[in-house]
Order: sequence, then C-alpha cells, then structure tokens
Amino acid sequence: MKKDNIDIRARALVLLGNKIACIKQLVGQDELWVLPGGGVEYSEVLTDALSREIIEEIGVTISPNVKMVGCRENIILGYYRSYEFYFLCEYVSGDIKAGIEPENGKVNQRILEANWLPIDALSSLQVRPQRNWLLQHLLV
Repeated sequence: MKKDNIDIRARALVLLGNKIACIKQLVGQDELWVLPGGGVEYSEVLTDALSREIIEEIGVTISPNVKMVGCRENIILGYYRSYEFYFLCEYVSGDIKAGIEPENGKVNQRILEANWLPIDALSSLQVRPQRNWLLQHLLV
C-alpha cells in the first residue's frame, strides 16, 4: 500500500527447525540477507500479501496461521516512510529458491539467493533487521 509516500510492507520469519528463511538481496551496492516479504497492495490484507510475497520471493507456502511479532518504522531520505509488519510463520511446503520481485521487472531483479540460514550463523552475516532484533522476536 503506497499513498502519500507511505509504504506498508509485510515480512516473514519462516522457521524450519533451527533455520530461518532469508533472501540475499542487492541493496544499493551491498549484498544483505533480509527476511522475505514486501509491499502490501492498497486493497490487500496484510496476511494475504505476506503469503503472496513468500511464494513470489522464495517459492514456499506458509500456514495462514501467522502471529505478528513486530513492527518497524523506516524514514528514508526524509520524505518516504515505510512501516514493516513482521510475522512469525509456519513453513508448510515447497523447496526454497530465489524468486522474483514483480515490481522490479525481469532485468532489475535484486534477489540474488534464497536459503535456510542457521539461526546461530546470523551473527556472522550482513542481516537486516539486525540479528539482536531478529532473535528478540523469534523468542516470543
């Protein structure tokens, strides 16, 4: 949902054993591991957007029974505001693979890789949001 420079996003903490689903994404010149998810369409419910984004970006299905565990506000360049809602999700099926971001078109894809990362390994990787925030919200 984007209106008046406000963007609403849904992101997933999808767990499989002691691993979490992440995508490696090109952010500017940096390669960062981030949680899958993305923009909510204006007429879309948060959890519907979440399920759609997870299938698009990593090719797996999550349970519709999700639990919101956090929200972060980002102000970018002083004029653009984003609210990201984070949901703890249960993996249902599918093999994780790098998907697409439809809004970027085929040529400008920023998703480089998708994988199950060991939660213990997050401290040695460039992860957003920060590892401590992730661990705090995983232990709810």
